[in-house]
Amino acid sequence: MMTTQTICCAYCNAKDKVRKHGKSKVGYQRYLCLECRRTFQVKYIYTGCVQKISSLDPA
Repeated sequence: MMTTQTICCAYCNAKDKVRKHGKSKVGYQRYLCLECRRTFQVKYIYTGCVQKISSLDPA
């Protein structure tokens, strides 16, 4: 049984306008949102790329 995963844009939350956009240096799938024209990955190695961490103000 094959399952599919719907990828949602990490920036604008568009669901039906996301397409594959190559791979990162370590081999993770990269995606492009056709709505906001930004690229993102579902999984990162460097945790500073995660939105929760990168949005914190430096103390």
